[in-house]
Amino acid sequence: ARAAVYPVAELSAARLGDLVDPDFTGLAAFLADGPPGSSGVMALEYVAQDGVASLRHTTLPATLGSAVISRGLEDHASYSTHAARLATVCVSALRTVLATELVAAARAVAMDGGLPASHPLGTAYTQAAAVLDPLTADRSLSADLAAAEGLLARLGHGHRRP
Repeated sequence: ARAAVYPVAELSAARLGDLVDPDFTGLAAFLADGPPGSSGVMALEYVAQDGVASLRHTTLPATLGSAVISRGLEDHASYSTHAARLATVCVSALRTVLATELVAAARAVAMDGGLPASHPLGTAYTQAAAVLDPLTADRSLSADLAAAEGLLARLGHGHRRP
């Protein structure tokens, strides 16, 4: 199951790359709003790629290891507890990658004029916009990233309101 999340994260990071590309969106590079050289959401790409790298390592089978235990009487350890711990790392890393995409996508939609509630993604955009800072000037995106991760966690548990 851990290996199943890696391609999801890779695709999310690729979509983030598209969102910061003015040739793709028609918006400013890195969704920046300021003088030339503004970084916009560029830092989110680094965060996303860090999450992808973490997933790349944690999705490898934990059972590839071997150990002789019990003073040589047993020649196998299942590593199941290690595999379970890695699953929690995977969930966290995937949530971070998806949150970077959510922050950038919400900013891109806002910069493009928003979405009506009747749009198929209108509800999702409204929920994201409710928890993300609307300021587009260069600034730390840590609070937005934390808010997006929180929203994704709540949605993952079936809660619809931010």
